[in-house]
Amino acid sequence: MNIIKIGGAVLRNKEGFFQMLEIIKEYRNEPLLIVISAFSNATRMLGKAASIAASGELQTAKNILMSIKQTHINYTNELLNNSVHIRHLNEAFTEGENKILDYLKGLSITRELTPRTKDAILSYGEYFALITVENFLREQGKNIICIDSTSVIVSDSNFGAATPMLTETKKKVQDIILPHLNNNSIVLTQGFVARNIKGDITTMGIESSNLTATLLAELLEAKELTFWTDVEGFRSADPKIVNNTKPIQEVNYETAYKLAVNGLKLVYPGMLDYAKQNNIKLRYRSALTPNGYSTVISINAKALSTPVFLLMENLVKYNYQFYSEELREQIAKHFLEEHSAVQNIFHYELREDSLIIYSGSAIPDLLKNFHTLEPVTEQNCSAITVFNLSSAQIQTCMQTITQNIFFGDIFDIVVNRSNQSLQIFCNGPSASAILNLLHSAVNG
Repeated sequence: MNIIKIGGAVLRNKEGFFQMLEIIKEYRNEPLLIVISAFSNATRMLGKAASIAASGELQTAKNILMSIKQTHINYTNELLNNSVHIRHLNEAFTEGENKILDYLKGLSITRELTPRTKDAILSYGEYFALITVENFLREQGKNIICIDSTSVIVSDSNFGAATPMLTETKKKVQDIILPHLNNNSIVLTQGFVARNIKGDITTMGIESSNLTATLLAELLEAKELTFWTDVEGFRSADPKIVNNTKPIQEVNYETAYKLAVNGLKLVYPGMLDYAKQNNIKLRYRSALTPNGYSTVISINAKALSTPVFLLMENLVKYNYQFYSEELREQIAKHFLEEHSAVQNIFHYELREDSLIIYSGSAIPDLLKNFHTLEPVTEQNCSAITVFNLSSAQIQTCMQTITQNIFFGDIFDIVVNRSNQSLQIFCNGPSASAILNLLHSAVNG
């Protein structure tokens, strides 16, 4: 059998949908499982609408919802000609809009956005994409089986970062998906979403559609999984930010994890455990240039042969200042005991007179017992992480920073020569320019 994941970045326009048809032809006369994700920024916009409704601005939230619906209607009008398919999709969009609107109205009254309600709202991004792709493929003559993944993937109740329950999910995969694949069918489902034992919709983390695909590959005992994206595999930097990037043909699971947690958006960190358990090859190909470069993640991959420049955006810097050795020791003990339970701490450093924390989101007050400490915060920070640098290349980066970059844009620099890595924490708006400058300096 074949399992593929087609990203929302591929399906951003009519050309991408027809490129998907060409991809499907590669697997003709073979069982095929297709996992898709939400289009464009639908999930982010749904989250924004939910937050705005909870602040009391219901009309603004409604306007965002109408915009999301209109985007999907535009897809329908551009892709479909069959009146039955068009009517079916428009009815589904309207039904979904009404259900989301009910949530938004409730949020505007309670002024409380719970993780459970947020997951229910966010799930519609993937659902709208699923039914759009389903009707497009049917109109193109594809005999497909469309299965909502919330009927298959069972998770715990950790809303927003749910963990799949493997035993329960495997049984559903065998009962619901496998019979169709054994019958040589094309099965279509969506990523990101699941359902807990109580029947509540859950999500498994932002950008976790790749997790869904890898989980299904592991449970179906597949040997390979292909991710079709809008870029030619992994590159030495994000080609949407940096010109003249170099291709990376292969990495092992451990290196892929390091890259993922430091900003490589093509890989969802949690998916690698599922791949590693069954030694599944994860192949990344470009749907726009299928014959171009690709990357494989596998257990026997060779070591990186080029430096890799990664960007993590939208961090918050917390700076706790203290003025005595006694207080420093108390804070060190308290923080080290408590911080591991907090998600999204990207980096921290305990200095002689301060504790610096970079986080992917607002963090709970870890130092609430120390009432005199109020952190100074910097919003919109970014982290540039560079791996696989020689000592000479680290020196080149440092010289480039010294000679070309205004230090008001740089907050912290962490050099790790033993791991051949460099981290630069900087002002968010300046990050892309700094990244380009360093990439050019190292690559000549």
